[in-house]
Amino acid sequence: MSALRSEIRKMAALGLPVAVTQLSTMLLGFVDTVMVGRVSVEAIGAASLANVWIFGTIMFANGILFGLDPIVAQAHGARDGARAARALQTGVSLALLLSIPVGLLWTQTEAVLLLTGQDPELARMAHQYAIVQIPGTPFFLVYSALRQYLQGREHMRPALWVVLIANVFNVAFNWVLIFGHLGFPALGVVGAGIATTLTRVVSFVGLLG
Repeated sequence: MSALRSEIRKMAALGLPVAVTQLSTMLLGFVDTVMVGRVSVEAIGAASLANVWIFGTIMFANGILFGLDPIVAQAHGARDGARAARALQTGVSLALLLSIPVGLLWTQTEAVLLLTGQDPELARMAHQYAIVQIPGTPFFLVYSALRQYLQGREHMRPALWVVLIANVFNVAFNWVLIFGHLGFPALGVVGAGIATTLTRVVSFVGLLG
């Protein structure tokens, strides 16, 4: 019974930070939606449509990077640091390569939404929202590779702290760029997209550190 309790405690210590990290990552998108919703009905509609396309394409790329977990965990368990390092190098290379087709797909946001019968004005706004997020794609995917590597080596807390701090930056960036504070113009839904890109850069730099 004591062995079972020990295993449960160990699993909780590993799993809880991962779950909170994932929840905090989802909170980034929720905050964007809430803050864009204060601009106009059209803005929240455009952001919501774009996010379906953005999420679907980037999660496909992110899913490939999830393959790092078992490889790094195996290497870590075998005390093979060199193999874990090679897995990380491969993951980072893949992340950079995958950012290219993802970015290209985002350049077709308006065309894809029009093909699905969406309102032309909403499709145009959604396109603008997606386009300004393209520069943040490699930062997000490399961040994901770093996070999977650290999880595989049982370092769960760095990603948790980084994403919690990133949420604070995300709110600040949205406040400045969506509504036009601190001397910046009010950019509405485009400002939300830029804020997302900046937050992804912050997340990458934080986890790299």
